[in-house]
Amino acid sequence: MERIDEGVVDAYCRFFDKVEDLSKTLKEEDVIPFDLPQDPPIPVAIAVDGGQSILFREHPFLSIGLVRVSASPFPWGGRGKELRFPPVEDQIAPPALLGLGEADGFRERAREAMRARFSGEWGAVGEILQVFSRRTKIGLQDLGTYYQKDLEGFTRVLREVLEWAYMVWILEGFSGAVGPSRLLLIKDGRLAQTGVENSFRKKLKDYFAQSGALIVGVSKRSRMVQEGLISLVISEWLEDQANRLGHGRFLIRVPEELMKEAYKYERQWNAEAEQTFSLGRRYVLRLFEETLEPGQAVAVLDIPERVDEEGVKTIGAVLKEARSALFGGSVGYLQEAHGRASIGEGLSQKLRRAIMERLRERLPEERWWKYMRILQV
Repeated sequence: MERIDEGVVDAYCRFFDKVEDLSKTLKEEDVIPFDLPQDPPIPVAIAVDGGQSILFREHPFLSIGLVRVSASPFPWGGRGKELRFPPVEDQIAPPALLGLGEADGFRERAREAMRARFSGEWGAVGEILQVFSRRTKIGLQDLGTYYQKDLEGFTRVLREVLEWAYMVWILEGFSGAVGPSRLLLIKDGRLAQTGVENSFRKKLKDYFAQSGALIVGVSKRSRMVQEGLISLVISEWLEDQANRLGHGRFLIRVPEELMKEAYKYERQWNAEAEQTFSLGRRYVLRLFEETLEPGQAVAVLDIPERVDEEGVKTIGAVLKEARSALFGGSVGYLQEAHGRASIGEGLSQKLRRAIMERLRERLPEERWWKYMRILQV
């Protein structure tokens, strides 16, 4: 090519000028070195899997959703022993039974389905939600109406509420011997909640603050490390600070200037903003410095504003210690929690067979064979 469009070169220059300007927003106090404390907290990772249309997905109107939440075990009761938390599963009725297609059928039935869960009428899920509601003071009125919009909204809110409820259930039921302040709850994903009333977030923040437990949200997929401009700034900071300190044991508290560049609305990232979705302040931590590429193995963390700098250092140290090279760099506790929460083919097939057996008990033989051929297509 004989001629380069100067507009292209100008665009590159403007882009790199912007990277340079944003790189200068990092302050020394936003770089937080750490060492592993002598008596670190006990980490417990929580993960959730599943959603709508898990069973009979060939027939969306009859498909059944399934949500499963679990946690990584932690040492308990002596050397080599550990406490394992039982996974909790919830089935989501198929759209045909929730009233899709009727004028007000879905809204009313979704509300009734959520009411049944919060009232304790839903097995293990009901028991956990009862503990959650009693300790946080969160009720149906705090959920708002988004979950009544459609099946996707119902599934999403239920899945996220169950994850929060499972954390509260762990703190209330299993922390007695060590105390909540000795636990570090590791949530898969951001500390944020959309689709609910502001009162839900406020009550949740108040509960965790009063419990004294440390909590952190860990994300590997975030615009902080995936989008060009922002990720370049983050990578530059991580490299420069590792060279300055001579090691990689540090967190970076992301300055407001970069957060404003990354997100369109302040409520998406500022936990103190009005009508905010966020429950924490944003940090970045590189889990590996030498074995992977500079831009890889970067965890984006959400830590509540109430956590002091010593608590932030403790969280960073525990996560760094638990790093794993799998999946391009990750936290080992979260991998274990995911494995326990995962809805594999075996579980879905087991539920499918159980439903078919119950249907066979209820339907005449000829009708059973007819509909089973349909469901098994």
